[in-house]
Amino acid sequence: MTDNLDNIVLEHLRALRNDVKAQREELRQGFRDVAMRLSSLEMHQSANSMDSTRASARLDELVTRIERLETRLDLAS
Repeated sequence: MTDNLDNIVLEHLRALRNDVKAQREELRQGFRDVAMRLSSLEMHQSANSMDSTRASARLDELVTRIERLETRLDLAS
């Protein structure tokens, strides 16, 4: 009777260990996916920041050119 009980307990422990192992692997995969998505978001944010910086520089150039034109045409106040 105790051998049978021991075998049942061992079977349940093995099943639990396998379940925990499977859950652990799912979590690892989930963390990998989140890390990849976060990396992608960081790259997009960096690209957006660079685009914004370029747009600001272009706008500054245009303002300078307009001011120069206004001065040449005596439109500046």
